[in-house]
Amino acid sequence: MSLTKAQFRPLVETCEPRVAMNADVPSNTLGVVQGEVQAPQTTAEVSVPVSARNINRRHSIIIGESVRPEEGSSLIPAVTHARGASGEPLAVRQGIQAGRNRHKPTHAYVRTGQAGTVTTGVTGRAGTTGGFQLRATLPGDVDGDGQVTLSDQKAFLDTYLSRARNAKYLPSADANQNGQVGHGDAKFLLRNIKPLTPKVPLSVFLTLAPEDAAKGPTPKTSGGKTHHQDVTILGHTTPGTFIFTDSGLGDFSFRGEVIAADAQGNFAIKVRNKEGLTNYNFLAIDPYGQQVTRVYPVYWLDFAASGSKLK
Repeated sequence: MSLTKAQFRPLVETCEPRVAMNADVPSNTLGVVQGEVQAPQTTAEVSVPVSARNINRRHSIIIGESVRPEEGSSLIPAVTHARGASGEPLAVRQGIQAGRNRHKPTHAYVRTGQAGTVTTGVTGRAGTTGGFQLRATLPGDVDGDGQVTLSDQKAFLDTYLSRARNAKYLPSADANQNGQVGHGDAKFLLRNIKPLTPKVPLSVFLTLAPEDAAKGPTPKTSGGKTHHQDVTILGHTTPGTFIFTDSGLGDFSFRGEVIAADAQGNFAIKVRNKEGLTNYNFLAIDPYGQQVTRVYPVYWLDFAASGSKLK
């Protein structure tokens, strides 16, 4: 299956200007602080700010934390706990961990729903000690304006499937810090984006664009019927939903392109039919984490028509 982006412009929210940060610091950085584990088996605590703008009226958001040993430090960092502004314990999920004897960062994710400071505990694995730097980021804030909105989805589409050192790669889009932008990063964005609608069961409606749909008597098959090899599939779903396309192998791996539903829930994608009947597979994930798969068959009538030179 060959997929290309449709010439379809989703509606996005206007972003406020923000001064670009140093190239070594992702634009979605909330704060960078230093600390030191002074003795084996002890814990150092550092705090970073979280604003109401960051939370953006979500029940809670996920904060990404990267803990890197300072130059000359022997610390192998590990995140032990986190507390909110009122001292309440926060849920912590571990990400990529630094290996022994490697000067690499450790990653963790903290869930918070209250503006104020997030205090994080850091210790040294295997009794190691030393200084460290903790950088907190807002996963999904690709454009660096301090909140996650539809504008970040648009920016994310341009960097999706890119890798570090690729011209399209953006560190602010690589939420899980694994050096590439993929499914996992898209899910972080959806987790932090401001929903535009209340939670309802996720549904996806698909149809061919009117100019591509066959007119008059046609075979009774599900999906779309067309006389064209290149067609546009139109869709409607929950606003802000990501729609992942298949790899073209029919294996439901969804390693193709990703498209996003706009503020009205509309999206479009151009596809190229390669045989009489082609099944196009889609995976939709909405801002509430709900997901569904849809198979949309398109019957290319002229491929098998009597006398057709396409056969």
